[in-house]
Amino acid sequence: MPTDADHIAEHRAGAVVSAVLKASRTSSGGGGGVGGVPEGVAGAARAALEGLDPAAREAALIGALCRIAAATPGADGQGAAGGGGGGDGAPDPVRSLEWSAEVSEFCGWLDDYVWRAWRDAVAPSSVVSRPGVLRKTAARFVRGDAGVTRAKVREDLALLKRVVGSTIAAISRAGRNHAQRHLSRYGAEAIEASTPAGWGKSGRCWERYKELSKGLNEESLESEIMQEIARCARELAEGPGASARG
Repeated sequence: MPTDADHIAEHRAGAVVSAVLKASRTSSGGGGGVGGVPEGVAGAARAALEGLDPAAREAALIGALCRIAAATPGADGQGAAGGGGGGDGAPDPVRSLEWSAEVSEFCGWLDDYVWRAWRDAVAPSSVVSRPGVLRKTAARFVRGDAGVTRAKVREDLALLKRVVGSTIAAISRAGRNHAQRHLSRYGAEAIEASTPAGWGKSGRCWERYKELSKGLNEESLESEIMQEIARCARELAEGPGASARG
């Protein structure tokens, strides 16, 4: 789970990106900065990092880089704006930063939320587990850590997509399966079919229902539904027969 330091770094990363965006809108370009970056933009970044110790400053810078990297155009040559802005279809740098900030924040939240739900509620017995905190993996990748390749990033994202898809699909599938099982046991037609014909059958149907529904309450229904969701989610994420493997 993210620590307080992670949240501080994430907040400061957002502050850096916001400050740079604001400065870039008003900067006239030119020299005087660092590495060709206008002084106004570089100064805004420095001001956003003021007061942080070296480790916190590095974490915030890495977070800001992750947000920028998320907006890098794909290999197909299409810009982030989809060619709908400038005549040559080139990405707008300011909008790219804005987009990366939003996508980075969403992906980080999704990664935390989905994996926590998967572990605690959806499929606690699943062999599919979180490979690591996505924010930290992205930070290591952007920093040039040789232990985190592009293939590793793709693998982690693919697993996250599989878990998200399995969770969403399992809810629909489990609801349908549970409804069918419930009606096959407690529905009027099922009760009548399991009750012998003869005088007073209506009363005996009611007695039959009461007999079958002993122990049926809110907790037992919730448990049945969650078990079915877990079964469906594991089947979708791990393959057929997953729930039978324990």
